[in-house]
Amino acid sequence: MFAAIYAFFNQVFASVFASNVQFQQLYYGGALMNGFVYIYIMLLAMCLILSLALPLDRAKPCFVIALTVFGAITICAIVGMVFYLAAAGFNPEHLIRNPDTWVWEGQGDTHFSWLVLAGVVMLAIYIVPFLMRPVDFLENFKGYTVGLLAYLLLIPMFTNIFSIYSMANLHDISWGNRPTTQTTGTEAFSAKADVQKQTQISYKAYRANFLFLWFCANGLYFVIVLELGKSGDEDEVNDGSFSVLDGFSMYLAGVVIFRVLFATAYVLKWQWRYSFNPKYKITENSLEQNFKELKKNKFSAESSDDVEDEEYLLKTAKDREKTLKKKSRRIGKTRKHNRVSKREMLEETKRLLIEEDIMTNMDDSDDDRMDFMDAKDEEVTDNLLKSHRHKSRPLKAHEVHHISQGLADNIKGSVLSQVMQNDEHAYLEVASAQLQ
Repeated sequence: MFAAIYAFFNQVFASVFASNVQFQQLYYGGALMNGFVYIYIMLLAMCLILSLALPLDRAKPCFVIALTVFGAITICAIVGMVFYLAAAGFNPEHLIRNPDTWVWEGQGDTHFSWLVLAGVVMLAIYIVPFLMRPVDFLENFKGYTVGLLAYLLLIPMFTNIFSIYSMANLHDISWGNRPTTQTTGTEAFSAKADVQKQTQISYKAYRANFLFLWFCANGLYFVIVLELGKSGDEDEVNDGSFSVLDGFSMYLAGVVIFRVLFATAYVLKWQWRYSFNPKYKITENSLEQNFKELKKNKFSAESSDDVEDEEYLLKTAKDREKTLKKKSRRIGKTRKHNRVSKREMLEETKRLLIEEDIMTNMDDSDDDRMDFMDAKDEEVTDNLLKSHRHKSRPLKAHEVHHISQGLADNIKGSVLSQVMQNDEHAYLEVASAQLQ
């Protein structure tokens, strides 16, 4: 992310500030690019220190500040890229800077710009979702626009903040979503405190070594990007040569194209499977058909009168308006604004009736099964008490096991105590027999 922003910021600053006499010294003196680099590095360092030193709940406000600055840089970079690409075009003019006057002088010839092509590819990827669903985009223009802006603002959070926080907490193997816990998950290996402490020390040492190597690799990448930005003749642009910066930009664009192509191939593959392969076909459920089946089961006849069905559904919707508001998110949110259509009301009512019918059947089956088990336990209890009275002595373990038919675990302890006369040895024999 930093590489793309740096490369295009450099070109934007060159085209905007270097052509203005008042800002030329700022650009050629390195103040603009150095300021951008220092701010970016300071934010990354701040995120690292916060991730290492503070718990997440206390570091959250600082992360929000870093995210805001990162988001502003990202938006400025994207807006600057758009203006730069629009002004330059695919065939910008060959320019040479006069060292005496610091003015860029056009040479009259134009050359194809690989940097502009890479920028168009990387920015066009954000428009792909709109092109794939144009009708839905036009109908939900506000939602798509807000979603795109939110995505662009949150890109630094996923690429910078989340990455740094995860690398800085490699030693923490706990769930991570329990803010009250004081451990890092080492208690899962041993109940002994000294073993937990030693395990935690080992994990922290691994975290430190890995974090050091990770930052060295990122630092090397940072230096390479800086050197790429300085490669070539700084007093001549668009001379038609394929520079190292052009090659690096095309590599980034190639990664984007690779992802889009194979993601599209993956989606098409599964769409083909859903459409033509019987193994992957998805069974469609029709609320209309399910409702007719429900009526058929309840009233022993299937009605084909749609008007009658509609009247029944409208009456049910009116009688059970509170239940519908509670069950249905759609009606619950929009009823107060009077924006629920008649068709939506009918569909939600059908769904409610079908769900209640399914739950009723499940409850009935569960109740029947529980009643059967309770009756079986009562029968075993009666048999144990009868046998105890008949023998006029405490029952042995094998007798209890035989009479209970393996259900002694479900019998109340007071009953077993009564028929076995608190015989601890017999209790152990019954438990052993149940395990076998």
